[in-house]
Order: sequence, then structure tokens, then C-alpha cells
Amino acid sequence: MRPANGVRALTTGAGFDRARLNDGWYFVLPSAWLGAGPITLKVEVDPRQIHTDPNRINNELSQALNFQSQPPVCVWTVPVRTHTPLPSTRDPNFWAMVNQFNRRWPTPDTWIYREAEPVEELEVCWWGPVPYPCYGLMNWKMAGASPMGFLTATR
Repeated sequence: MRPANGVRALTTGAGFDRARLNDGWYFVLPSAWLGAGPITLKVEVDPRQIHTDPNRINNELSQALNFQSQPPVCVWTVPVRTHTPLPSTRDPNFWAMVNQFNRRWPTPDTWIYREAEPVEELEVCWWGPVPYPCYGLMNWKMAGASPMGFLTATR
């Protein structure tokens, strides 16, 4: 299995921090590994023996692990009014996307929920003296974000 984040230099002597993505390698687990149960992971440094190493005995490490049963991840989707069509579970790549999500977390199942109402609020716009309903942006100051940032409002 090859790392998803490509070839990386091995840095020694520095602290390791999982929050820094460049501090390690990132692997996407095969779908068959997503369930609970025992598994043995093995890492081998320089498996093609490209580099000169006087002691190849210490280039392998194995670890037996036991994946625990986890509850499904619940994803709540909220429609946003745009000029593009709304995504659908019938889109050709929707379930492939959910499968990739499951393999990257990893989780055996993902439950998708849908909010029926869009997040924007109904506003009254004016055309001269005539009012008409229009959909505007949320009050960004109340939501705690800018129009270019993340929407963090709750109902």
C-alpha cells in the first residue's frame, strides 16, 4: 500500500505532531478493513532495497491491532440556494464519495440526513413602492462569519 500523500522525506530528531500533515504518511484503508476485528499492520522501510543500509533487520515493524466497533457517522446536509442543481443521492459519484469518506475516517457506515429547508432567510425586497419576497444572505454578523467564510448559524 502506498501513502496517499506521496513520497516524503523521513525526518529524525524532531517531535511528531498528528496535527501537522507533513509529519507523517497518510494511508487510505481498503474497504475490507473497515469492520471491527483484529488486523496486523506491517511497515517496511525501503522495501525495494534502493538505499545502502548495513542493518536491514531493523527495517520492518509489525503491530497487531484490534479495530473496535464504532457507531455510524451522521452527516447532516443543508440545501443552499445556488444557480447549480442540488446534489442528489442519484448522482453518479455520490456513493463513491461516501465510500471514500468511510475509508478516510475510517468508519463502517455513514448515515446521510437531509434538511428540507434552505439556510437563507426570506427577506422583503422593494421594486419602487412594491414589496416582493426575495431570498438574501443570512445576517453574517449574527452567524459569526463573513460571506466568504464558513456559515456557523443554528436555528
